[in-house]
Amino acid sequence: MHWVDEVAQRLLQKGRKHVIASGTSISGQIHIGNAGDVIIADAVARSVREKGGEARIIWVADDVDPLRKIPEQLPKEFDTYLGMPVKDLPDPKTGTKEGFTGYFIRPFMSDLKELGVEPEIFSGREMYKNGIYEPLILEALKKGKDIRDLLERISGSKRSEDWLPFDPVCDKCGKLTPTEAFSLEYSGTSPWSDIGARAVSRARPRWRDAGMKVWRTCAMAS
Repeated sequence: MHWVDEVAQRLLQKGRKHVIASGTSISGQIHIGNAGDVIIADAVARSVREKGGEARIIWVADDVDPLRKIPEQLPKEFDTYLGMPVKDLPDPKTGTKEGFTGYFIRPFMSDLKELGVEPEIFSGREMYKNGIYEPLILEALKKGKDIRDLLERISGSKRSEDWLPFDPVCDKCGKLTPTEAFSLEYSGTSPWSDIGARAVSRARPRWRDAGMKVWRTCAMAS
């Protein structure tokens, strides 16, 4: 039995309906190594269906990630955008506002389609704006100390007492890095109840917490 079938078997022991998630950080040309994640997700979904279960395959464009370096496909002038969320960047060829992610996603999805892989496409930015992640983000912020202690115990890396598992976008320069969050104020049930969806779309959980957020969101949707 192939290991994909073993994974599908274990999933079906937990229930018949599943959401198989994959995702990619859109920081430049999406290469064959990135395709492995979504191809594996598709294979697991196919095996679940073949065994009588139901499975959706989704692909999340991590378009709130910052531009960390300038890949060779981009002009050197893009160093101005280092640290900014890639969703905010222009199309490298046309300069179209916020066209950066679409420029790289379209050929990637076209190539996957030729292989018979057609996931449902989600934008991380839109998921933040629509409030899909909001309950989990609030939970992570409330348990910031627990998350900090856990990361220190696992990785040995120490963080300051005011560390939060959240990366805000600076209102002045528009950058995620090296911007730091050090305090939290909120009212009601949502940390953004006073300032609306803009805050959600202008920040993101740290990457380890973001991974758990996606998994748990998928679990609730299945």
